Order: sequence, then structure tokens, then C-alpha cells
Amino acid sequence: MTRLSDEAWSLSFAKFLELQCYPNSSCHSTVCEHDYFQNTVRYFALRNLAIRFHADTIEPWDILVPPTRLIIDYTQMCVLRNTEAVKLYDKNRLYWRSVCMRLDALQRQIAAKMLPARLKTHTDTLLTQMVQLAMADGFEIEKSISESYRESDKDMCQLTMNAVRRTLQDRVVEWENLFLDFKKHAPKSDQDKQRLLAQYDPPEADIIAPQPVRASPERTPSFVEQVSPSKSPRRPLPRRDPSGQVAMLTQQYEQMTRDAEQQASRMHRARPVTTTHATVEVFKSLRDAVRGDDSDHEDDLRPEQTRGEAWLGSRPIETPQPSTHDTLIELSVPSTPSTENDTYHDTSRSLMIEEGNVDMTDTSQPERTKLFHLLKAAWPLPVDEFFPLTYPFSPTDHVFTDARVVVREDEPSSIIAFTLDSQNYREQLANSRQSRSDAPLTELRHADGSHYLYEFDTETIKLWCKIFFAEQFDALRHMCGCAEQFVQSLSRCFKWDSRGGKSGSAFLKTRDDRFVVKQLSRTELDGFSKFAPQYFTYLAECQSALRPTALTKIFGYFRIGFKNTHTGRSFKMDFMVMENLLYGRSVDRIFDLKGSTRHRFVQESGQPHEVLQDENLMQRAQSSPLLVREHSKRILRTALHNDSLFLTEMNVMDYSLIMALDTSRNKMVIGIIDYLRTYTWDKRVESFVKETAILGGGGKGEPTIITPRQYRMRFLTFLDRNILMTPDPWIQSGWVQ
Repeated sequence: MTRLSDEAWSLSFAKFLELQCYPNSSCHSTVCEHDYFQNTVRYFALRNLAIRFHADTIEPWDILVPPTRLIIDYTQMCVLRNTEAVKLYDKNRLYWRSVCMRLDALQRQIAAKMLPARLKTHTDTLLTQMVQLAMADGFEIEKSISESYRESDKDMCQLTMNAVRRTLQDRVVEWENLFLDFKKHAPKSDQDKQRLLAQYDPPEADIIAPQPVRASPERTPSFVEQVSPSKSPRRPLPRRDPSGQVAMLTQQYEQMTRDAEQQASRMHRARPVTTTHATVEVFKSLRDAVRGDDSDHEDDLRPEQTRGEAWLGSRPIETPQPSTHDTLIELSVPSTPSTENDTYHDTSRSLMIEEGNVDMTDTSQPERTKLFHLLKAAWPLPVDEFFPLTYPFSPTDHVFTDARVVVREDEPSSIIAFTLDSQNYREQLANSRQSRSDAPLTELRHADGSHYLYEFDTETIKLWCKIFFAEQFDALRHMCGCAEQFVQSLSRCFKWDSRGGKSGSAFLKTRDDRFVVKQLSRTELDGFSKFAPQYFTYLAECQSALRPTALTKIFGYFRIGFKNTHTGRSFKMDFMVMENLLYGRSVDRIFDLKGSTRHRFVQESGQPHEVLQDENLMQRAQSSPLLVREHSKRILRTALHNDSLFLTEMNVMDYSLIMALDTSRNKMVIGIIDYLRTYTWDKRVESFVKETAILGGGGKGEPTIITPRQYRMRFLTFLDRNILMTPDPWIQSGWVQ
């Protein structure tokens, strides 16, 4: 402890604080070896008051604005590609296993009946050969998966797997049709049965039993293992009462059961791969595009199906689980029984089949059809029910011959990816770009834009997708280097529970976590349409002048819909696609900041990715202030000043700044979102009601809804006060906090 010198007593309190923050050589003690600035505690006392001064080590935050060119994590793409390959292997395995189980059930059905030995031997031989054909088809699909996977190594594109899906679906439809035709021509009466048995009941001396051709048991793949009769699920036969009401009720129940099973089989029947027929309509005016869409397909939509929130809410929220495979050298699929009665438990067995395990000579369709015709001609028993097949694709999945993208009804973004990847769209966009021959930056500055309406008609589903500002958004995606990744990312998505929003809009996120898909209201679409050309021009100027911007980039506006002609299910919704600010980030806290202190506090629950608000930030700043360096403060001020000025000129308000804190790397990710709402008459009324508290709900501070100019000033002032700059010896002169 050192007593304050007489010279120090003559200093003012302001000078005393200056020396504490910026000590010079005269302030250092020659007696103590400790650092005067960091390891010294100082006190300032006056009468009964005392102030304690000590230095703490601080870690300034680095501010990250949305990058101009999107960052693509190829490691994540590889993980997703492996996941898709593993799932396709698993679906292929389960399907061909179910086919072999169905054929095995037919073999056991013949073996359990008192039939001529010659007939049993003949049908057993045919069924055995059909098992070999199923084995060969399974091997062929697996080989195609491996080849497609190796080809996708060039560009990490998982869409190449869809060619294998088309092949698999075609093969499933072939087997499905053969089974249905076999069931259709099975004997229906005892007369047909007796007529057929007479052909296979000669004298015993004339019987020549052919030798069955069976695959070696030790070389049989996992999905064609034979099921023992003891493990086979059998339905007990009901006891019949030939007289009375019980027999009648039993017959009625059995008929109802058969009708239900037939209806279920029709609903889950494999659909053939079809070719899409596209029609294109081009709108030069946004008003014509929106107005013309008001009546499109309205007759096809029921009132309860036009709302997308209810439709998306029917699907549980899921989070994609990435695969643990970094590379796919030889895939090993765990055991996943398809049904409760699945008796195949092939754990940790490789799915790869060596070519020598099966006979590949009988894989052509004529041979497959010939075997079914022979079996159909020799089958002596009625076929009431088949062993159920495990179809590789859901009834809501649609595979087309001329498209790389699989359309999934429960993943709306796949319709957008399907349209953008179609040959019609690429040709239309190429013709438009060739007529102008402009660079992406020049294309963004065009005030006029075209709007495309694509309609795709197939035998099972009718799709439509309207693309707003097609040329400008395509130029923006090329400028940001995500044109190819955009289609691949939108091909798969899942419902995302976005916390913190009060609009009630549905949110989707692509499975690679690169883009966020948000449902748009009609008001937001109308608001953006008014300043869309200025928005593209502003982004082009920021790119050409290398000027930072905090605007979260929007990469497309779409109106999509479909109508399933088989199920009658229909859907229609407006979407926008924007970048995910938190892509590749491990954040601890997320703030949604508007600059308002009126009802802007969230009680923290400790859940991951919880979204806090303005008052939470002010409370945190009292104990742990947010400090940034001079250059970060300059970037933040420049970006927010320019962006808020642009939004004010476009009459936009009620936007928010997303602030995500990555404490592990001391990074602060920021981005402006929700900048589509203009200050229209309904917002004026809302602001007046909240300000005057006519209907109650008064509180401290100004209302959230104010004029764009007032909103901008409040927004900038709040952020400037709560994100502080850390002075250092290298601070430039004239810089004011």
C-alpha cells in the first residue's frame, strides 16, 4: 500500500482518471515489479465515500456482416451426400427383401397344400428363378448407387443420385405390375382349379421332376434370406358358424377387411415415372403477374387448404441428423426393420453384393415377364392377399424422367428447385440473358424485370411455380456465387421452429443449413414489389464500391402450389428464400433488436438458440458490455447508416437487427431482417392506437411502430449506445464514439 503523494492531491478528478487509463512512465513505481496498470488497485476517497479502481482484461468482439459471396461448407455437403446414399441403400435393401419374402410366402403356400408333385416342383422352380431375378435387380441398383456416388465426387452434387431413384422406381413399377397381373389371373373358382390340376396329375411313371435352381445359402445376399415357416406371420382363420347371424357378420367383416386392404393397396401402389409437360407464361409487369395469379387454380383449392400454416404444421418438426460417414468407401447399413413382423435382422452386414453371387443372365424384362406368365399359367390357388412390399419411396414423392429433383409434397422448396432446374427455365433465362448480354452487376440495375409462371402437368400431380423478378434474382445469385448451390440446397428442406417471431409465418430451412425459406403475406409481397428495383440497384452499388451492408440478402420470391390428382390434396403459398446468417456458426445468444424498450423483454428460459430482445441486451450491458475495436465500430456504423437510410427512403420500418454472439471465437454476427414492411395506413393506425393507449396496452417508451425516419434515428441511437468502442493507442484522431 502506497500513500498518495502531495502532487497527486493537486490533480483534478478528471486528470486522475486520465492517468489511470493512460499511465505514463512517471506513474510507474521503481520499487514494485508488478505491472502498474493491470496489477495495481487504486482507491479514491472523500469523507465517507470511497471508489475502487482496478483493471480487467477485456476481449473485444469482431463484427461480421453478411458476406458478399456466400461461404459453402463442402464438408457438410459431403456428410449430406453420404446420408442420402446410405438412405438409398437402405430403401433398396428393404424393398428387395420384401419382394423375396413375398415370393417365399407363395412357395410356402404351395408347399402347404395337397397338390401334385409335378405342379409343386414346377412352381417352386419358377419362384426360385424369380428370387434370383430379384437378387440381380437389387445388385444392379446397388452398383448404380456406387457409380453415381463416385461421379458426384467432382462437384459434391447429391442430385446425381436421383437418376438411380428413377431406375429403382421403374423397376418397382415393373414388379408391381407383374404381381398385380398374376393376382388378377389367379383361379377364382373351384372349376378353374380342377381344370388346372388335371393338367399336372398324370400317372406317377410319367412324372419327371426338374431340378430347381437355387442360390447358394452361404452366398445369398442379406435381403433375400429365406424365412422359416415358424417365423412367418400368419393370420388365424376365423371360426365359421354355417347357420345363424354369426356367419353373416363374419362374412361381412371379411368383405370389409378385403375392401380396406384393396383400398390401401391402391393408395400405396407404386406410380410409374412420368415425363413433365411444361407451359410457360411471361409477365413484364408485376401488377399483371400478381393480378393474374389471383384467379389461377382457385377452383382447385379448398378454403382450408389455401393456408400454408396448417399444412406445414401437420408435419412434425424435425432436425436432420448428419451421417457419421466422412467418406463412402463401402457402406454398411444398420438393421432397420420395415414392419413389426419383419423377421430379417441382418445387423452390421455390408450391403455390397459381389457380382459372382447371383446369375446375371436373366435380368432382362422379357425373361422376367416370361417367368411370370409361366407361373400365372401354372398357379392353382386363389390369391387373396400378398405379403406387403416395403416401397422405397413415399406416396408423396414424385420422380420424373426429365428432372434431377424429386418433388416432395411435404417439402415445398423442392417445387422451387424442380422449376429452377428444369430445361424450360434454363432455356428461357438463357434467351433473356442473351438478348441483353449484360454482366450480373448490370443486370441488377435494370428497372424492369420479367416474372415467369411455370405449370407442369403429369399423370399424378399438377405443379405450378411463379418466379418474381427472375433475371434480377438470378444475377444476384451469380454475383454471390451460389447459383448452382441454390438449386441443390432447395431440393431438400425441413420445418424449422424459428423462435422470436410474432408474425406466425411458417419457416423452413434447407437440410444443408445454407438458406431459410419464409412464408410471405400478401402485404409483404406488395411492399417489396414497390422498391424491388431499388433494392437490386442498392446491392449492385454496394458490390461495385466494396461498401459493407448488413442487409440479409434475399435470393428469390416464389409462389408455388400443387394438386395431387389421386389424393385430391392441394396447396398454395408465397415464399421468399434468404441466406442463413448463422450458417456454420455455433452461437450462444441471439438478440432481435428494434431499438425499442416497450414490451421488449423476454424471460430467459435457458433453451438453446433462445431469441432475446432489446431490454435483455441493456440488462446484459450493465455487467458485461459489448466492446468492439475501432475498425469494427466503423464497419458497423457505415453499414447501419447506409442501410437504414436506404430503407427510410423506401418508406420501410419495423425491421430488426439480428445479433448472434459466438463466445468461443469472440465473433458478433449481425444482419438486418424483416425489411419488407412499408409504413402503410394500417401501420399508421396501429402506431396511433399504441401511442395514445386508447385500447389499453400502454407502457414505457415509444411504440414499436413509428414513422420510418423516427424509427431509423431510434434504431441507430440504441445500437450506438449499447455497442461500445474500445479505445487503444492506435485510435485515429478525430474519431468520436
